[in-house]
Amino acid sequence: MAGQRDWPLYSEHVLSLAWRPTAPLVLRLINECLELFCNRDIGVAQLCHLGEVAHTLEGRQSATATEVLDSVGDAVEEDGVSPSEAARVYSLLALCHDPASQRPKLVLQTLHGHAQRLVHRLKASQVSDILQCLVKLQQRQAISLVLTLSHRASRVFKAFSDDEVIMVLSALMILGQHDEQLLAAMEKHLPGRLGKCDPEVISTVMDYCLQMRCRSEPVFEAVAENFVCHAERHTTLQIAKQIVAMGRLNYLPQFQPHSLIEVLHACIHLERFPMNYMSKVFRLYFLQRLQAQGEPLDKNALGQLTQLHLIRVHLLLGEHPTA
Repeated sequence: MAGQRDWPLYSEHVLSLAWRPTAPLVLRLINECLELFCNRDIGVAQLCHLGEVAHTLEGRQSATATEVLDSVGDAVEEDGVSPSEAARVYSLLALCHDPASQRPKLVLQTLHGHAQRLVHRLKASQVSDILQCLVKLQQRQAISLVLTLSHRASRVFKAFSDDEVIMVLSALMILGQHDEQLLAAMEKHLPGRLGKCDPEVISTVMDYCLQMRCRSEPVFEAVAENFVCHAERHTTLQIAKQIVAMGRLNYLPQFQPHSLIEVLHACIHLERFPMNYMSKVFRLYFLQRLQAQGEPLDKNALGQLTQLHLIRVHLLLGEHPTA
């Protein structure tokens, strides 16, 4: 029989072989885990692992998983949880989520209280995991906890991986909460990492700013500068999200004249025609700035300006221009 320390590795090995739930070795694994479970010789983390294994093997209606959830609930209510255990319990509850069941709701209420008390000890990955679980558990009403986690996210923002930034901001958009300190953390840490990060991070940041109505000059300027330098790394959808957010929040990035022409010309190929930028280009002041940079207008820049002017004329006449 596998000991308490051995059976998590043992179970992972069995699962990796993709054996049927009725296979003798799988049944033996479940029976041995249940014996440990019944003897109470198992901690919260191991209980969660057992629940995950049972759910994988037997599905959402697993009797073993139901028993484990009850035992986890008792442990949470009686003994509390550590930060890592809290993240594991949230993960198990999300995995076994059943909106019709009352027991998990009671466990969640207690768990929310524990999570708020120990939030200052949560690591970046745990903040991300718990927020994702709150989305799966449809916990929009847990406003106090979400705001507390958002505040913690601002403290550990620098430690988030690209995927974790995406998950945290996506979760907060779904949960509908915004914390000013998180925006301040993004303003501090994002500009330095945009050049090397996944372009999807930038799109998600702009989506977040648009949905939460955050008109952040440091973030928007960094995004605009990154777009000019690394436009080829972005998909058309990612580019569109950046432009839409700036447009709807009425923000005009302070592009250098040559850069602005390049950006607007790229918009032609996307069939997006931002008139507020177009009018800016054909003002006398802008053209004077363009010449004052000391670089002569080459044929490429003149061609781009000509095409932009023709597009603008078509738009003013109410016609749909073609690239």
